[in-house]
Amino acid sequence: MKEKKILSVTDQMNLFCFYSGIAWLIGGIVLFFDGIIFTIIEILAMLAICITHIVVMKAKKEQQDELSIKNYHTARSHALSIMHVIYMIILIVLQVITAIPANVTMSIEIKDMLIPAFFISLGIEYIIVGFLFRKYERDGEECIY
Repeated sequence: MKEKKILSVTDQMNLFCFYSGIAWLIGGIVLFFDGIIFTIIEILAMLAICITHIVVMKAKKEQQDELSIKNYHTARSHALSIMHVIYMIILIVLQVITAIPANVTMSIEIKDMLIPAFFISLGIEYIIVGFLFRKYERDGEECIY
Protein backbone atom coordinates (compact mmCIF):
# COMPACT_ATOMS: atom_id res chain seq x y z
CA MET A 1 0.00 0.00 0.00
CA LYS A 2 1.27 3.43 -0.93
CA GLU A 3 2.15 5.65 2.02
CA LYS A 4 0.58 9.12 2.14
CA LYS A 5 2.91 12.06 1.65
CA ILE A 6 3.28 14.17 4.79
CA LEU A 7 2.08 17.72 4.23
CA SER A 8 4.56 20.23 5.69
CA VAL A 9 3.32 23.20 7.71
CA THR A 10 4.30 25.55 4.87
CA ASP A 11 2.45 23.42 2.32
CA GLN A 12 -0.60 23.34 4.61
CA MET A 13 -0.60 27.14 4.78
CA ASN A 14 -0.04 27.46 1.03
CA LEU A 15 -3.04 25.24 0.31
CA PHE A 16 -5.25 26.60 3.05
CA CYS A 17 -4.44 30.31 2.67
CA PHE A 18 -2.81 31.17 -0.65
CA TYR A 19 -4.54 28.80 -3.04
CA SER A 20 -7.96 28.94 -1.45
CA GLY A 21 -7.56 32.73 -1.05
CA ILE A 22 -6.89 33.09 -4.76
CA ALA A 23 -9.93 30.89 -5.49
CA TRP A 24 -12.11 33.06 -3.18
CA LEU A 25 -10.83 36.17 -4.97
CA ILE A 26 -11.48 34.77 -8.46
CA GLY A 27 -14.91 33.52 -7.37
CA GLY A 28 -15.82 36.99 -6.11
CA ILE A 29 -14.59 38.82 -9.18
CA VAL A 30 -16.45 36.59 -11.65
CA LEU A 31 -19.69 37.09 -9.69
CA PHE A 32 -19.79 40.61 -11.13
CA PHE A 33 -20.23 39.20 -14.65
CA ASP A 34 -23.04 37.30 -16.32
CA GLY A 35 -22.73 34.39 -18.69
CA ILE A 36 -22.13 30.67 -18.70
CA ILE A 37 -18.33 31.00 -18.84
CA PHE A 38 -18.30 33.12 -15.67
CA THR A 39 -20.70 30.72 -13.96
CA ILE A 40 -18.40 27.80 -14.80
CA ILE A 41 -15.37 29.72 -13.48
CA GLU A 42 -17.32 30.54 -10.31
CA ILE A 43 -18.23 26.87 -9.78
CA LEU A 44 -14.63 25.80 -10.40
CA ALA A 45 -13.41 28.38 -7.88
CA MET A 46 -15.87 27.08 -5.27
CA LEU A 47 -14.77 23.50 -5.96
CA ALA A 48 -11.13 24.55 -5.60
CA ILE A 49 -11.91 26.10 -2.21
CA CYS A 50 -13.63 22.91 -1.04
CA ILE A 51 -10.86 20.68 -2.36
CA THR A 52 -8.03 22.69 -0.77
CA HIS A 53 -9.77 22.69 2.61
CA ILE A 54 -10.59 18.97 2.43
CA VAL A 55 -7.02 18.10 1.39
CA VAL A 56 -5.60 20.03 4.35
CA MET A 57 -8.12 18.48 6.76
CA LYS A 58 -7.67 14.87 5.56
CA ALA A 59 -3.95 14.83 4.70
CA LYS A 60 -1.26 13.37 6.87
CA LYS A 61 0.28 16.53 8.29
CA GLU A 62 3.55 17.56 9.83
CA GLN A 63 2.99 18.45 13.47
CA GLN A 64 2.98 22.18 14.08
CA ASP A 65 5.39 23.45 16.69
CA GLU A 66 4.78 26.31 19.11
CA LEU A 67 6.45 28.84 16.84
CA SER A 68 4.37 27.95 13.77
CA ILE A 69 1.18 28.13 15.86
CA LYS A 70 2.26 31.52 17.23
CA ASN A 71 3.14 32.73 13.72
CA TYR A 72 -0.26 31.60 12.42
CA HIS A 73 -2.16 33.39 15.20
CA THR A 74 -0.03 36.52 14.75
CA ALA A 75 -0.62 36.44 10.98
CA ARG A 76 -4.41 36.08 11.50
CA SER A 77 -4.39 38.96 13.98
CA HIS A 78 -2.42 41.26 11.69
CA ALA A 79 -4.56 40.27 8.69
CA LEU A 80 -7.67 41.24 10.63
CA SER A 81 -6.18 44.66 11.40
CA ILE A 82 -5.20 45.14 7.76
CA MET A 83 -8.73 44.18 6.66
CA HIS A 84 -10.20 46.75 9.06
CA VAL A 85 -8.03 49.45 7.49
CA ILE A 86 -9.11 48.33 4.00
CA TYR A 87 -12.80 48.43 5.03
CA MET A 88 -12.38 51.93 6.51
CA ILE A 89 -10.71 53.20 3.32
CA ILE A 90 -13.55 51.74 1.24
CA LEU A 91 -16.15 53.37 3.52
CA ILE A 92 -14.37 56.74 3.33
CA VAL A 93 -14.24 56.55 -0.47
CA LEU A 94 -17.94 55.63 -0.62
CA GLN A 95 -18.82 58.54 1.70
CA VAL A 96 -16.85 60.97 -0.46
CA ILE A 97 -18.39 59.64 -3.68
CA THR A 98 -21.94 59.86 -2.34
CA ALA A 99 -21.34 63.35 -0.89
CA ILE A 100 -20.25 64.83 -4.23
CA PRO A 101 -23.25 66.14 -6.13
CA ALA A 102 -23.34 64.76 -9.63
CA ASN A 103 -25.69 64.73 -12.56
CA VAL A 104 -25.25 60.99 -12.90
CA THR A 105 -26.60 58.91 -10.08
CA MET A 106 -25.01 55.62 -9.21
CA SER A 107 -27.54 52.91 -8.60
CA ILE A 108 -25.95 49.82 -7.12
CA GLU A 109 -28.03 46.94 -5.86
CA ILE A 110 -26.78 45.87 -2.46
CA LYS A 111 -27.49 42.19 -3.13
CA ASP A 112 -25.45 42.38 -6.34
CA MET A 113 -22.48 43.71 -4.37
CA LEU A 114 -22.76 41.80 -1.09
CA ILE A 115 -21.92 38.26 -2.22
CA PRO A 116 -18.99 39.26 -4.48
CA ALA A 117 -17.67 41.55 -1.73
CA PHE A 118 -17.86 38.65 0.72
CA PHE A 119 -15.87 36.38 -1.62
CA ILE A 120 -13.30 39.06 -2.42
CA SER A 121 -12.75 40.13 1.20
CA LEU A 122 -12.32 36.51 2.32
CA GLY A 123 -9.88 35.93 -0.51
CA ILE A 124 -7.83 38.98 0.41
CA GLU A 125 -7.81 37.98 4.08
CA TYR A 126 -6.66 34.42 3.31
CA ILE A 127 -3.90 35.69 1.02
CA ILE A 128 -2.71 38.21 3.63
CA VAL A 129 -2.63 35.50 6.32
CA GLY A 130 -0.65 33.20 4.03
CA PHE A 131 1.79 35.95 3.09
CA LEU A 132 2.34 37.06 6.70
CA PHE A 133 2.70 33.47 7.95
CA ARG A 134 5.38 32.74 5.35
CA LYS A 135 7.13 36.00 6.22
CA TYR A 136 7.14 35.20 9.94
CA GLU A 137 8.32 31.64 9.33
CA ARG A 138 11.10 32.83 7.01
CA ASP A 139 12.31 35.76 9.13
CA GLY A 140 11.99 33.95 12.43
CA GLU A 141 10.46 36.98 14.05
CA GLU A 142 7.21 38.80 13.80
CA CYS A 143 6.89 42.02 11.92
CA ILE A 144 5.39 44.81 14.01
CA TYR A 145 3.82 47.66 12.11
